[in-house]
Amino acid sequence: MSNKKLIIMSTISIIAVIVTTFGITFAYFSTSQTQKEVNNVNVACFGLNFNDTNAKVISLPNAYPISNGKGLNLDPYTFSVSNTCDTTSSYKIILNVINTSSEALLPYINISLDGQTVINLASIVNELPANYTKEANVSHAYVIHEGTLSGQAQIDTYDLRIWIDKSAPNSAQGQRFEAKLSVYSEAQ
Repeated sequence: MSNKKLIIMSTISIIAVIVTTFGITFAYFSTSQTQKEVNNVNVACFGLNFNDTNAKVISLPNAYPISNGKGLNLDPYTFSVSNTCDTTSSYKIILNVINTSSEALLPYINISLDGQTVINLASIVNELPANYTKEANVSHAYVIHEGTLSGQAQIDTYDLRIWIDKSAPNSAQGQRFEAKLSVYSEAQ
């Protein structure tokens, strides 16, 4: 028993010496440095303003299918996007289709933001921002335009027109389309 005890005590002593040697060696060859100056972070101003100048809603009462020429001549819903700070920002104009709208009507909805270019909703490849959250009553969200605002002096103005394409079938009659705009912006 004393022989076993001697072996156990010797093993424990050897392990203690090895651990102590490694600890002293690590401490001797380690160094720590501390920064002498304070880090300063200045946060820039970032803001975007959405202004609809008409005080009217996007509405198509008693709408019927029309040609693109007539659609481009409809009274527009005019709005602007402006930067309220000096930080350059990119933005996306998103048309949010309310869930009371008819799914069958969506492929026949045309829009224009400039009174010249016709965009069919069905042709839009949807690339919503990763952290964009649709409201609960929105069934579809379409990015209808992307832009950049470089500073406070820049204001982008748009004339949104929405109409039902003349190719819509008779089954489009009596259907409903409701939408609202939102603008998503990120600092660059």
